[in-house]
Amino acid sequence: MSGPQPKKRAGSPVLVAGLVLVTMLVAYCSWYGSSFGRGLNDDQIFERLDPGVAPRDIQHALSQLEERLSPTYPGRERFREKVVELARSEHVEIRRQVAWVMGREPAPDYREGLVGLIDDADPGVRFNAACSLSNFNDPRARRRLIEALKPIEIRAPATGTMELKIGEGGAASLGGGIGLVTTPDGDEIEVRTPLNGIILQLPQGDEGEVEKGGVIVILEPSSKNVENVLVALRAVGLAEDAPLIQQWAGDKGANWDDDDRERIAATARSALKAIESRGR
Repeated sequence: MSGPQPKKRAGSPVLVAGLVLVTMLVAYCSWYGSSFGRGLNDDQIFERLDPGVAPRDIQHALSQLEERLSPTYPGRERFREKVVELARSEHVEIRRQVAWVMGREPAPDYREGLVGLIDDADPGVRFNAACSLSNFNDPRARRRLIEALKPIEIRAPATGTMELKIGEGGAASLGGGIGLVTTPDGDEIEVRTPLNGIILQLPQGDEGEVEKGGVIVILEPSSKNVENVLVALRAVGLAEDAPLIQQWAGDKGANWDDDDRERIAATARSALKAIESRGR
């Protein structure tokens, strides 16, 4: 018979606690370094609003600027040139954010920058730019606002085998992946949504062979996006827009909850009233 086996030594409580503390500290530092909620002062914001800075740091600075930017914010002029320059960024996420930030202050430079962004290739950039441009009561925002009240088509990014993970009636988030298209070479290309919305229809089902450019998703705008558009149309909508707006004053938005439908209906009625009063 073999003698008694040596007992495994338990880890030192102090050592274990130290390892836990180090792990928590690393996690906190990672969160702190990447969190948009971390405060930046004006100089730090200014330094990060540069095309050569990492995109996430630029987005962090833009989010901080958005929170404080207003017509009464002291020192606001120093940021304008850099913000306008970022409207030409190659990163669509930055252009989307810039389009929203420029609506926070009625500066002529921002107004003209937004006019350029309402024709951006990305629907999310166009949407944000149109909503922001309406803050200037600029009628050039109107056509994009009307466009944003209608469903949009999402097309296959490549030819191959499609597999979608969200079905009809499901919520899709801006920039979020809703499926994949696998090419004949084995490359997996993600299908992403350019706006927040509800999947209204899957014309080719949720899986199968697709051709590049074919419509695979029809996306209805989210309740929040519709609300933002209707608020903007109070300022720039025309009498001819009334039939489209009237739809949202009824029972449209079947995939929303009752509170959302009631809120949107009230906002639509308010927009119709404002348009009518301007036409008198």
